[in-house]
Amino acid sequence: MTTLTLDPIASDTPDDAAARSAAMTDRLLAEIDRVEPEFVAEIAGNEEAGRLSPRSLDLLRDLNIPLMMLPEEYGGYGMFPIDALPVLVRLARIDSSIGWIGGNWSCSGVFLSYLESDAVEEVLGDEVGYFGVSGAPTGTARITDGGYVLSGKWGFGSGNLHAAWVLVNARVLSSDGSPVPGPGGGPTIATFLVPGTAIESHGNWDVIGLRGTGSVDFSITEQFVPNRHRTDMFGPPKRGGRQISGSFLSVLPLLHTSFALGTAEGILRDLGTLASTPNSRGDKLADESTFRVGYARQDIAVASARALVYEYWREVDHHLKSGAVPLPRRTFTHLRQATVNMHDVLRDLAVFAFKRGSGTTLHDGPLQRRIRDALAGCQHLIATEAQYVDIGWELLGAPPNRVWGDRSLIEIPG
Repeated sequence: MTTLTLDPIASDTPDDAAARSAAMTDRLLAEIDRVEPEFVAEIAGNEEAGRLSPRSLDLLRDLNIPLMMLPEEYGGYGMFPIDALPVLVRLARIDSSIGWIGGNWSCSGVFLSYLESDAVEEVLGDEVGYFGVSGAPTGTARITDGGYVLSGKWGFGSGNLHAAWVLVNARVLSSDGSPVPGPGGGPTIATFLVPGTAIESHGNWDVIGLRGTGSVDFSITEQFVPNRHRTDMFGPPKRGGRQISGSFLSVLPLLHTSFALGTAEGILRDLGTLASTPNSRGDKLADESTFRVGYARQDIAVASARALVYEYWREVDHHLKSGAVPLPRRTFTHLRQATVNMHDVLRDLAVFAFKRGSGTTLHDGPLQRRIRDALAGCQHLIATEAQYVDIGWELLGAPPNRVWGDRSLIEIPG
C-alpha cells in the first residue's frame, strides 16, 4: 500500500517537473521489465476469470501505476503524458488487458484533478483510488438536498470489477424529475463519482477479447451522490499543473493509443517467434518469401503509425510545457488521427497474423489471445472509421464554433 502525503511540494520550474517526469519513465520501464514474468504467469487465469487476478492488481499497485499522473502535491509522480505513453505501451505489450487496466489506473490523477479538494482527500484516503469509467450518459441524476440521486444502467464499465470508485455520466434532472436544460437547449450532462460498492455488476463480459478487463455492464439504483462528487470532465481541470492541463479529452486518446501500439508490438513479436519455429514437418514460415513480404509490410505500418503517435504527442507536450492551453482544436484533431490510424494498423495486423498463423492461431494460445484482444479494442467508438468524418471536416475548415467532444465535433452554444 502506498501512503500519500497531502502536503503541497515546493514550487519549482516546468523544466524541473519535466526532468523528473522523464526520469520516472526510465525507472518504471526497468521495474516493468523486472516483473514481466510475474505478469505473464497471471494472464491465462485472468482470461478465464474475466478479470485481473489479485496478483496482477498487486503488481500494478507495487509499480505505483496509479501515481503516474497524480499531481505531485498529492504525492504522485506528476508525469507528462508523453512520458507516460511508453510505460503504458510496455504494459500492453505484455498483455492487452493488463495494459488496459493499467491505463485506467494511470489516470487516477487526471480524474482527481476535476474534483473539489475535499472530495480528493476523501477518495485518496491512505492510497490512490482505483477508478472504473463508463462514458455514455444512460442514467439520470435527480437533484435533491445536498446532492443528487443517481439511477440507471450503463454498458461497458471499463475496469469496474477492479475499481474502488466509478465515474459515470448522467443526465441531470430537477427535483420534480424534469430534465435540466443545458447550454444550447440540450440536456445537462454531468459526471458523478460513486463508490465501487454502489454498482450492481451484470456479469455479462462474454466477449471475444480483452476478457481480463472485467468491463461488465452495470446498474446503480437510487444512490445518493453529494454535490462535491459531481464534476464536468469535459472542461478544464481544477489542479494538476501543466502535466494534465490539456484536459481529460487530451488524455483519453493516450489510453487507447497505448493499448493499440503495445498490442501491435506484441503481435509482431509473437508472430516473429512463430515464423522462426519449425513446424511438425520441419518447415518455417520465415522461409516463405510471401510471408517475409507481408511481415515486412506490417512492420513498416506499425513503425509508421508509432512515429505519427509520438510526433503528435510531442506537439501536445510542447503546448503543455509552454503553458499554451487550452490546446488548439487542430492538436486535438491530430490526436484523433493518430489514435484511429494506430487502430487501423492494429486491425490489419491482427487479420494478417490470424491468416498466416494457420493452426497456431486457430487454437487457444498467446498469439490467438492477442489477435482477439486487438479486434475487441478496435471496436471502441474512439477508434472507429466514423471518426474520420469529423477529422476530415476539421482539416478542411469546420466552423470555428465547433470543438471536439468525446466522440465528435460539437457546436459551442451561443
